[in-house]
Amino acid sequence: MNAKAKTAPAAVQEQGTSSPAAAPQLPALGEQVTVQDPTGALMNLETGQRFAAGEPTPQRVTAHTLQRLQDGCLVLVA
Repeated sequence: MNAKAKTAPAAVQEQGTSSPAAAPQLPALGEQVTVQDPTGALMNLETGQRFAAGEPTPQRVTAHTLQRLQDGCLVLVA
């Protein structure tokens, strides 16, 4: 029984380390990134005009930009 007690925590640790790798990395606030709006329906709050559909656009990351990235409305361009 002692052997089972020793192996259980190792199995839990292995499961816990695999999930963070799947989470996408979001940029930091204030960072300059390039984004795309696939639909062209969103307003670019920096310029006051709509994003051009599918066109890479430089953008400074704000809380609103992060929300749009998390929602999938904007896409980061590598």
